[in-house]
This record gives sequence, C-alpha cells and structure tokens, in this order.
Amino acid sequence: MVSKIRLWQVEDGQQPTEISSAKIAYEEHLEDWLEADISMLDTGLLVIGRQVRTEFGGEIDLLCLDAGGNVVVVELKKGQTPRDVTAQALDYASWVSDLTPEKVKDIANRYFEKRSRTLGDEPVTLEEMLPEYYPDESGYELNTSHRILIVAEAMDDQTERIVKYLSDMSVPINVATVQHFESSSGQQLLARVFLVEPEEAARKRATNSQPPLLRQEQEAMADDRGVRRLYDVFRKERPKSLQHVANARRGFAYRVQKADAAWVQAVKFQLDESASDQGIRFELRSSVFMNEFGMTPETITDMLPESTEVRQSGHWTHAGYFATDREITNFTEAVKKAGA
Repeated sequence: MVSKIRLWQVEDGQQPTEISSAKIAYEEHLEDWLEADISMLDTGLLVIGRQVRTEFGGEIDLLCLDAGGNVVVVELKKGQTPRDVTAQALDYASWVSDLTPEKVKDIANRYFEKRSRTLGDEPVTLEEMLPEYYPDESGYELNTSHRILIVAEAMDDQTERIVKYLSDMSVPINVATVQHFESSSGQQLLARVFLVEPEEAARKRATNSQPPLLRQEQEAMADDRGVRRLYDVFRKERPKSLQHVANARRGFAYRVQKADAAWVQAVKFQLDESASDQGIRFELRSSVFMNEFGMTPETITDMLPESTEVRQSGHWTHAGYFATDREITNFTEAVKKAGA
C-alpha cells in the first residue's frame, strides 16, 4: 500500500514544522501542472495531446510519447470508482494500440499548433522535435508499444489490487499518486510516488514479455537468417493498404484498417523461422482479406506461393515461405489491385 506522504519545512535551522496536505481544489489544476511539466511523472515523456477524443467515446486526459517512441496514456482518476477508472484506461489503451505512426504524428501536430497559439510561441511539428527526443530517429517506429499511467491524489485498496494484478500479468499499467501541500507562507508543493517503481515495472515487462523489434533489429535478423534481400523487397513493395509493424521478437507483420477504423493483423512474417534455402516464413488470415478486400478463397490461393499450406491454427489459415522476388510481387500486386 502506498503510504501517505508527510513533509516538514526547516527554516534558518529552526525546529522542523510539518506542512499540511491540501486537497487539490480542481483536478484540472493537476492536469495543467502535468501538461506544463510532465517530467513530474517521467523525465523522458513528451506531451502530444490533451483531452484526446477516441473513436470509442471519451477523452484521454493526456497523451504522451516516451523515450522509445511508445505512446503513454495518462488518465486522472477524477472521482471515478476504482473499477471505472481502470476499465476506462484499458479501453483507451485498446484504442491507442491501433494508432498508426501517421495518426500519432497528426494528433501531436494538432496539439502543438493549438498550444503554440495559446502560449504565443512559434508553431512546431513532431518531426522537428524528434531529433531532440530520439537522436537516432531512423531506429524508431512510433507506437510499437504503449502503456497506461493512472494519476490520483490517493489510491484505495481496490485500485492497488487491480493494478498490481494487471502489472504482474505484464499489462503495462501503473498508478502515480500526486499529493498537494501548502506551507504556512502559502508555498505550493507537490509530491509524487508510484505504486510500482518504474524500474521494477520495466523489469517485469522485460522479463514477462517480448518487446517489438526495432527496424535495425529486423534487418539484423533478416541478415542472420539469410533473407535480407527478400525482406527489403517486402518493405519496398508493401501496398499502401497494409501497414508494416513490428511483430514482437519474431519479425514483422502487415495489418489492415477495417471498416470500423480498428486495425487487425492480416499476415505476419516470422524472421526467426526463416532461412536462406526456404525464404521468409509467413502466416496469413484469409478472413481479413475476404472481409476487407472482398477477395475469394481462390484469389487468396493464387496470390500465395504454391508451397503454401492451408490449415487452421486459431485465426491463421495459411502458412508457408516467400522464397523469390516474383512470389512477393505476385502477393503485393494482388493486394494493391484488391485495395484500389
């Protein structure tokens, strides 16, 4: 349980005087303070949105990027019940998980433009800020992962129990309690403490989950497996209707935006199971191509290598290897035609 913080003030070597805690009058004040200095939560954060409306309804209090280019949902408790605030934060995270890098940039640039007008500053774009936050910008793909941070003045037992359980199950969620103090002279003070220390939370995620590959890591794995040329062909010929994303520690994937604006993986490429004498290993979901592109089972069969196996393993219905440039081109051209 996070303990209540107590502060004392010592002036001119005199006897310490305890500073009384003061309830934050309006939670908007806390949101203002965090927007002005998000380093209160994490020195590597960059605010890219405030009151960001999702397509599921509701507004995310603050949306940020961390030092790895990953999106962080910052949600203030605002008097909600523990179950409600946790469920809402998870709902927001489900929306965030499907944001494309282009959408992240769009959210950020609209926020920067609005904030520059408010502050009277020169407008700036995320692209202009990336070199400062990500010196090796080419090594990052925005939003390959995400996490949740709930901020509250106090945390009850139920919230602690729920969040600790989710954290132990490798869900990237944490709670920061921010307490407000006011000295006898009127000085305003804030204190912050985490339910799970960030270093411990990061260690749990690293131990219990596999982070996505950076682009250089994908390329290095493709080199190691002898399929770099085929990997480069995929990146070069990728249809616009398919988004290239990292696929944990195994390789990469293409996902499709559905009619309801949600994103779903359509085909994944397992570089760790690829080989120079076989090609790039893949698994494909035929339902996605049929539902989103109107393809028939025959069209799907024709666009895949002849050696493809048709099988049922969860959602994945086809598996095999792309071994030649022609096979890759046949696949990408069929998708381009269907998605036109």
